[in-house]
Amino acid sequence: MAHADLREFLGVLEQQKLLSRVKVEVDPVYELGAILRRVFDERGPAVLFENVKGSSIPLVSGVMDTFKRYGLGIGASNNPREIMERVLWALQNPTAPVLVDHGVCQENVMRGDEVDLLSMPVPLWHRLDGGKFIGTLGVLIVKDPETGARNIGIYRLQLHGANRIGLNQTQQIGVIYQKWQQRGQPMPVVTAIGVDPYVLASSCCRPPLGYDELGTAGALQGSPVELVRCKTIDHEAPANAEIILEGEV
Repeated sequence: MAHADLREFLGVLEQQKLLSRVKVEVDPVYELGAILRRVFDERGPAVLFENVKGSSIPLVSGVMDTFKRYGLGIGASNNPREIMERVLWALQNPTAPVLVDHGVCQENVMRGDEVDLLSMPVPLWHRLDGGKFIGTLGVLIVKDPETGARNIGIYRLQLHGANRIGLNQTQQIGVIYQKWQQRGQPMPVVTAIGVDPYVLASSCCRPPLGYDELGTAGALQGSPVELVRCKTIDHEAPANAEIILEGEV
């Protein structure tokens, strides 16, 4: 059964008692990270924090932390070999994404001074962290300026203010950013937070530079990933994501 979005997948996890809801207030500074450290050490369920101090937005973690949840997410069993074989098949049989006119990610749009990343439930995970990281599971999407090829992956994004984020530009995105630098142009960037399990799984793959991982996501879900045009940059974003951040480096 394909999952239409993250919310639908969370519903499946909850039905199978693989998701725990925390309704009491939790502090995003150290407390939230400490709770999840214990949960992960004991291979516990995914956790949905419904009341994060200082924010009206819930936070979920550990959605695909075990083989069972990962398999459920991409339509495989909890066998690691079967999971790997399914992902490899999807890499070899991509389904190209399609552009649509509307997406739930654009139901509420904030621009300029309306943008306030400080209102989001961004944790300070550990005592020695350099700050709060918003992108530990945000899917980053950029394009190669020479070929137009899309590239997606998970990179750490550190919160620096209401509308400023620091990006850890390593691996393939680092190569692409150098191309933008050589042109003397800023690199348009999309960060998709709260994506479906197919996009999330595909963003962890390492195909050659120039391969669009959203094609893998489409193959995993059995239909093309739907994208919408961004509001402020020349880019596209997953239509069913919970939150889209648009910006430039």
